[in-house]
Amino acid sequence: MLKKFKSVIFHPFFASSAIMVIGSNFANVLAFIYHLVIGRLLGPIHYGELAAVISLATMFSAVFTFLNTVIIKFTSSAKNKHEEDYIFSWFTQKSFVLALILFVLTLILSPVFASFLHIDIKIIFILPLFLFFSILSMVYKAFLQGILKFYETILSLNLEFLLRLILGIIFVYLGLSVFGAVAGIVIAGICGFLIAFYFLRKYKIFTKNKGINITKEIFSYTLPAFIFSLTSTSFLTTDVLLAKHFLISHDAGIYASLSNLGKIILFGTAPIGAVMFPMISKRFSLSQKYLNIFFLSLILTFLASFIVLVFYQVFPTIAIKTLYGKGFLDGSTYLVWFGLFAACYSLTNLICSFYLSINKIKVIVLPVVFSILQIIGIVFIHDSLLSIIIVSLVSATLLLVSLVIYFVYETYSRNAVRLNSNSSL
Repeated sequence: MLKKFKSVIFHPFFASSAIMVIGSNFANVLAFIYHLVIGRLLGPIHYGELAAVISLATMFSAVFTFLNTVIIKFTSSAKNKHEEDYIFSWFTQKSFVLALILFVLTLILSPVFASFLHIDIKIIFILPLFLFFSILSMVYKAFLQGILKFYETILSLNLEFLLRLILGIIFVYLGLSVFGAVAGIVIAGICGFLIAFYFLRKYKIFTKNKGINITKEIFSYTLPAFIFSLTSTSFLTTDVLLAKHFLISHDAGIYASLSNLGKIILFGTAPIGAVMFPMISKRFSLSQKYLNIFFLSLILTFLASFIVLVFYQVFPTIAIKTLYGKGFLDGSTYLVWFGLFAACYSLTNLICSFYLSINKIKVIVLPVVFSILQIIGIVFIHDSLLSIIIVSLVSATLLLVSLVIYFVYETYSRNAVRLNSNSSL
């Protein structure tokens, strides 16, 4: 028993998960400190301008987050070094064209954005440069994850966030105000790309195709990955938007604070899935056993969620006061309920990622159905803050139950086929 326990604890998956969880959350801390410090240095008016610029950049970048799943999937499935080289070359060339198109588009639209947001146009003009390198950086970090270089992934991420903080403080202190803060973000983004590029320096940008044809396969996988990314975003954003529409301003603000506190569970457990996906994808491509990694991921996600839920149940006022202050304490009664929704969603997200890693893409229909159910439910049931939370919780719970049923059915069917094939032999 002790030997089995040790084999689980010292499994490479645990070490990789620890690196990703600790590293990702340290990056989140750096991001929080950045907003705390820069917000105080700029003041409310200028910080509002910076927040608008960051939101604009995030909006454009979020459209391409599905590329992470696609790149990690195909990189981790590579069977040899040449295949890895070609995949690296393929995604680098295609992402460069995509980043260039985005650069030109946002550069042309910069005057429109500046006018709409009432921000100095020179601030908006440097945003396209950040978007260009952020696309390339995202591709390279996803590739690092795909080849199981989790330490390098986290190091490049944290160095970028640390540099963003340092440069932001320096530039704002020198009197460059919002332009300096945005310039710091741009320079840090370029450095983040260069760091990731350095870790991948042994790979060639231009590699000849020697009998490898993955273009059709990549595009056929991209659609379900995009749909999965879209439904994931929907589950976490439409409830906040609908709450803002249906509830009074005070309750909508409370709901927004609960949503962000619930995301602590999501952000805390997301790195576990980030480790699981490429490891299972690699094993699946090599016809090796992978269910043990999936079960370990489920256990870790459940335990991490459970710990936060217990804290939310026992100390809701501390959680809310620490991050938002006394003005948001009306939400303390509902915090554990929103935590349950976030926990259910984290588990469903993990299971869907598992199926994407083994090419079972039809399962993506389920999150689409229940994300639509969530929207319809809130549209018809929105008489109170709690009712909206319950609708989201029921939608996520039903999705989780459906995925578990599908897993049991799919596993049973696979085993039955294996037994029949063995008996025929």
